[in-house]
Amino acid sequence: KRDQFLPAGTANWRMGVASEPKSAAEDAEERSSRDEEEEEDGRAWIELTLEEETKEERESENMPRADPVFIHLVPLGALGEVAEADSSLVVQSGFAATEDATVHRLSRIVLQLAVLNFLLALCLELYRLVLNLMKGSYVSIVFFFFWVGFAYYVCWLGVQGVRTRNASCCECCNDCGFLQAFQFIYVVFAVLRAVRLLVALIYLDAREIVFNFLLLLITASTAEYSRQLILVIQGLPPVIRARVPETTDATPVPLAAAEPIP
Repeated sequence: KRDQFLPAGTANWRMGVASEPKSAAEDAEERSSRDEEEEEDGRAWIELTLEEETKEERESENMPRADPVFIHLVPLGALGEVAEADSSLVVQSGFAATEDATVHRLSRIVLQLAVLNFLLALCLELYRLVLNLMKGSYVSIVFFFFWVGFAYYVCWLGVQGVRTRNASCCECCNDCGFLQAFQFIYVVFAVLRAVRLLVALIYLDAREIVFNFLLLLITASTAEYSRQLILVIQGLPPVIRARVPETTDATPVPLAAAEPIP
């Protein structure tokens, strides 16, 4: 009876059945194999934990804001029509519906003015292209695509400014957002249009006076509303987003395993 409380090996020795002792090489190999299994288990557990945390953070970062706001690129929204996600010529705003109503009003005005300026530039360049082709100047085709492409890029800056809450448009300058670049370009446009209007007034060209005055009014309004939108955005509370941790190639440290006491 006393033998049942003794370790198995001791009982075997007392019963005359001795277990074969293991050699040092076999014992070292068994320990090495056990350590490798424990290391693999620890690595798999750590990788699974990191993968789950990264997935949760990415989902929280890419999660759309509640009550998204959609803005018409054409002045339909100003007539009382509600913009829908599946509508054509609609952009999803980067601002939540619960935020200040002023930012939504200015965003709609800036977007629609940006599209209006692009359409005007497209019509003017088409008119100039037709006139130059009638004169036999085929080089004007190159200038047509250049100016239309530039006008499209400027319009894209305004759209991105509203969609991204005026995010930084370049890595070299964090203070320069899409709307700052958009506003600067239209300030330059307004100054150039004012110079042309002044020249038309000097020569008393009625057609040029009316034409440049209307374009000056549109470009100056675009620059001014962009400035107001930038000021309103700067007064909004910042949106905190979860950052996805950078993955490294370093081998994860395995969990410490208990070693049997010899």
